[in-house]
Amino acid sequence: MANTALNRTGVVRLSNKSGSTAAQGAVVVVDTANASAFTTTTTSGFVNGFVGVVIEPNGIANNAAGLVAFGIYVPKLTLNTAATLGQFIKTHTVAGQGTPHSAPAVAGDFAIALTASATPEAILFGMPVQVAAGGGGDSTLTAAYGSRPAASNDGNLFLPSDGFVVERDTGSVYAPWGPLFPLTAPVDGDFAWINQGGATVVTTNGGIHLNAPADSTVQYRIRKKAAPATPYTITAIMLPRFLLATFPHVGIGFRQSSDGKLHVLRFIYDGALKFGSTKCNSATADNSNYTEFVTPFYPVLFLRIQDDGVNRILSFSADGQNFYAFHTIGRTDFLTADEILFFSNSRNATHPTALTMISWKQT
Repeated sequence: MANTALNRTGVVRLSNKSGSTAAQGAVVVVDTANASAFTTTTTSGFVNGFVGVVIEPNGIANNAAGLVAFGIYVPKLTLNTAATLGQFIKTHTVAGQGTPHSAPAVAGDFAIALTASATPEAILFGMPVQVAAGGGGDSTLTAAYGSRPAASNDGNLFLPSDGFVVERDTGSVYAPWGPLFPLTAPVDGDFAWINQGGATVVTTNGGIHLNAPADSTVQYRIRKKAAPATPYTITAIMLPRFLLATFPHVGIGFRQSSDGKLHVLRFIYDGALKFGSTKCNSATADNSNYTEFVTPFYPVLFLRIQDDGVNRILSFSADGQNFYAFHTIGRTDFLTADEILFFSNSRNATHPTALTMISWKQT
């Protein structure tokens, strides 16, 4: 045994059953198929047994015996990349190697680097760090999708701030789950009523549920707030609830407070489902459509309005990330908006119309 390891490490003499020569510093695991033997693993963050490091000789041939350390200290531990001082080490996807990472410790960590090197001296834990029931030891990470860290720890979850899936780290690749969408919780207290009538809002279950009672006349039941300084973008995610009986509609839009004029992006049924860009003289009087077009039903509406200081822009999306700008008009055409809003309008004598606003993001 090397003098640097003498009386400083816990070693066992085992036979090599890995199928190839194991060099000094190689990361190995106790073989469960052969007595008094070791083998290698390609599992990242191996947790199902003891993890050790070859001490000597420097090159234990397959089926030959040698000394393997399972605790305290080793003078050399082979890594896939250089560690910095104090980094944790777990098994890598390449046989015979460990891989370093910074704190906190995660499932499968079996050592800590004592020097900054690709073959550092290290302290061995004996048994690798285990994951407690319920996922202890794993991490939940969030960032822009393009900044997702490399897969490295089986059980980590990645929530993109600009995507529509949750991804689970398998240790080598990410497996997507979803679709799920990043949300910005709407705050009902930020909004005030215009033309409330018998309309109600409920926030008990999260989000803002806006219900417009049955009424055959034009009645935009509006929740509005002051518009931010230009340029700005409002992205709303809502769940519509109405029957295909003329003329229910929900949406978001702009308002001019001096006279109550509206410019709305609406999702409406008038014999066909349509997206429309519509002018209204007030909350009780439509004017005309800038444009509208037939669309399939969307159980989740991703709607966006923008005022870039030059134009008002209306857009929608099917996934919350890729938006289609279907109408652009000069920002002072018909009105100059100083308020922004969302609304529900039943336009039906029998059935109410409602929406649940689950996200309202201002950028």
